[in-house]
Parts: sequence; structure tokens; C-alpha cells
Amino acid sequence: MDVSLATITLTVLFAVVIYKVSKKRMQLWITYGSIPGPLERSLPILGHAMVFRGDQVQSYRKMLRVVGGIRDRGHQSGLVWMGSEPVLIATGPDAVEVLLRSSQHNTKAMFYDFLHPWLGRGLLTSDGEKWKSRRRLLTPTFHFNILQDFLEVMNEQAKLFITKLDTHSATKDTFDIFKYVTLCALDIICETAMGKSINAMNDGNSKYVRAVYRASELVQHRQNAPWFWWDPVYYATKRGREFATTLEILHGFTRKIIFERMQNKKTDDTARAPKKRLAFLDMLLEASDDGNVLSLSDIQEEVDTFMFEGHDTTAAAMSWTLHLIGTHDDVQAKLHEEVDKVFANKSNESSLTMDDLRNLEYLELVIKESLRLFPSVPTFARKTTSDCVIDGHNIPVGTSVTIFTQVLHLHPKYWTDPRKFNPERFTKEACVGRHPFCYIPFSAGPRNCIGQRFALTEEKVILAHFLRRYNIKAREATEQMELMGDLILRPRNGVNVDISKRF
Repeated sequence: MDVSLATITLTVLFAVVIYKVSKKRMQLWITYGSIPGPLERSLPILGHAMVFRGDQVQSYRKMLRVVGGIRDRGHQSGLVWMGSEPVLIATGPDAVEVLLRSSQHNTKAMFYDFLHPWLGRGLLTSDGEKWKSRRRLLTPTFHFNILQDFLEVMNEQAKLFITKLDTHSATKDTFDIFKYVTLCALDIICETAMGKSINAMNDGNSKYVRAVYRASELVQHRQNAPWFWWDPVYYATKRGREFATTLEILHGFTRKIIFERMQNKKTDDTARAPKKRLAFLDMLLEASDDGNVLSLSDIQEEVDTFMFEGHDTTAAAMSWTLHLIGTHDDVQAKLHEEVDKVFANKSNESSLTMDDLRNLEYLELVIKESLRLFPSVPTFARKTTSDCVIDGHNIPVGTSVTIFTQVLHLHPKYWTDPRKFNPERFTKEACVGRHPFCYIPFSAGPRNCIGQRFALTEEKVILAHFLRRYNIKAREATEQMELMGDLILRPRNGVNVDISKRF
């Protein structure tokens, strides 16, 4: 009798849940029903979530196929269902412009909630007044004069980076250069952001880097699995427990350095020691004013954000650029000519200045074209904060809108032969009349990437020092590279190359 009553109760509860979900879905369908979607069928409750299932390579490949299909059918936007959540996909620059140009739609979509345990509510994930005040506070950190101070660190680490490659040049063996680039970028961000030299390139097996990769994978997996969106369910799973363990590594790493810097600052202030090289963390500590502006928690979330975004994105950009240089001998020859001219009359130990970087014009074109083909951040999303019209459709407030950067960057309407690597696309003459929102590797509008000038400076320094010393040959054709669309766009098997000394 008790069993029967329990069965009846569970059946009724299940029916009520199904009814409420179906009713909500029907109301949403009425609202969004006129917007075109993928050809793949949306399932009850799950929506299109099952369409995107698979490992990182399979999932991203399916996303590109679905979103690219909407674009290729002539739509600037389309709608997919992630569980019962409608997600508008912006596939053309007109739709993207509505979202990014306005100062209204600066709220991040619900997918960023899964980053909060890692990055808190810092500059990347915060909204509203907190984001505005934090942006105002941090913008001076990337002033030109401060970037000049950081340039010294970039040059030092670039020189160490190229010496680490000498063994591979001597043995003429094929190796994954992505790993070396990542460790170099980590050394740079640690010293510029936290004033801490961790010698990642000498260690070669950074626990922090492995934790960043795994955390990115776990977040991306959760974003695509609505059945894991509820915290009590997720953290009861094996993946959820692994995510918690991974966060302990990430937070422990940055927390330790923050406390060390705080102690050193107190010692230096007391002893009136000579001023050390300024770091991003020092500026945060100065702004904290005993917690009246930034609390220790505030500092932690900004440091975690800059550590992640400041090394992983630039490492990916440089690695993809090296791959593309290594598959185009003509481009490499022009780069060598330009770099040799800039380094003329400089000794082997000389550093690059800001004036030198400005003269590396063709290298900048190459980096920009590499970011078009392989944007470091493959997707980002916003939530509409007011009703708006996108691609002729009335989009209500609170709608999640996702932009697939790579799909936008390969739009055949705005890019001739879009999959071809052609740096000349970014000459001043070629850019005239181009839609301002068909190329957004650093996002765009009021909430664009605050660190983009830092990133481009670092990339030019590292690549110029490398090109001065080496020839590079990629071992895989670009179409053979398997893409992993986690939070950062990475190749599954790295960037395998052969290098040789030029002289």
C-alpha cells in the first residue's frame, strides 16, 4: 500500500513538472517561434543539447556545423534550445552589432555563471555598477607608460624562450611548440600581473597550466549539459568533484602569490627599500586602501581572471600564428625580411622597443589574420537587458545571445575565400568599408577586451625574437588540425613543428 502511494505521488509530481516545463516551453515557443533554428530536431526537455554531445573536438565540430548552417542559409541569427533555455545565436555582423555596440547589453549570459566558482565576479564576469566601477579602476593599468615597463619582462622571457628551443633545433626533431609558448606566456603574466618569477619554462611541467586546461574543459562540458546546471547535481558527480579539486589548485596558486606580495610590500614600505618593478597586483593592492575599495576577495578574483585570460589566450594566439607561418613559406620570408630590418645593428642581447614594435607592420597583419582564422576565444555571450530587434525578430529582455567568433570570421559575405590565410586583408586599404563587427577577436564595443594592447605587444615581442633566430616548418596541414572549442580555441594534438637556426 505504501509502495503504491509512493508510486502515485512520484507519478503526480513528475506529471506536474512535465506540465510546468511544457507550459513554459510553449510560452517561449510563441515568443521565439519565428526565429529560424538548426535543421536538427529539438527534443522535449533536452532541446538541442544532445546534438552537441561528444568530446571537446566532436562537440565543437558539431557546433560549427549547426551554427555555420544557420549562417549559410542566409540568416544573421538563429535559435537553439539548451534544455528549456532559448539561446539566440548571432551569426552575422549586423546581429552582433545590435548586441555589442550598445552600452545596454553588457550583462553576461547565464553560461558565465559556471565560471563564478573559478573567477568570482571580476572584470570578466561581473555586471552593472560593479563592472563599470571595476573597469574604471583597472583601465589605467594598461596605460602606454605601464606597458613600456612590462615590455622589459616580455623581452627577457622571449630571449629565454628561444634558448629553450635550441635543443630541438640542434637535434632537428619534431616537437609541440604550443607547450613552450604556453609556459613562456605564463612566466610573462606571473611577472607582470603579480610581480612573481615562477620560472615555468625551467620547470616545464606546470601544475597550474594543467589545472587551467582541465578547468576550461570541465566548464565547457557543463555549459553544454543542462542536466548539470543545478549545483547540487553537478557537485555530486565525478566531474563536479574534480572541478572543485582543480579550483583548489588554481586558487591556491594565486592566493599564495598574493599573500607573498602583500608581505613583501609591508617589508619594503617599512625598510623604505628601492622601488621594484611595478606589477598589476601592486596596483590592486594600492587601490585596496585597507579593503575600502577592493577587498582581499576582490583582488583574488581579478588576479585569477588576469592569470587565466592573460596567458592562455595569448599562448593560443601565438601558437596558431606559428603554425600558419610554418605552412606559408612566402609569408615567413617576408617576416624574416621585416624582422631583420628592425634588428639591424642590434646585438644578440638587444631588446625590442615600442618604436621597434610599431615598425613590425607586416607581423601585425599576420597576427590579425591568424586571429581571424583561429580566434583565441571561440564564443562569448550576452544577455539582453531590454527588448530589441535582431535580424528583424523582436527579442525580449533576458534573452541569452551567443556569438561564435570563428563562424563570424569565416562569413563568405564579408571575407573573400574566407578559409585562405591572407595577411593582406588587414592593410589599411583593405579595411576600408569593411563591416566593423565582422572581425571581433577581442570582442567589441564598451565591453571589449581591456588587455588587447598588452596581448598584441606580447605576441609581437615573442614572435619577433623567434623569427629573428629560427625557420619554422609545420608538420600538419591546417585542415588536419583538430580544434578543441573549450573556453580557449586549442588544437587537440598541439602545434607540431620542425625548426632550424637561420644563422
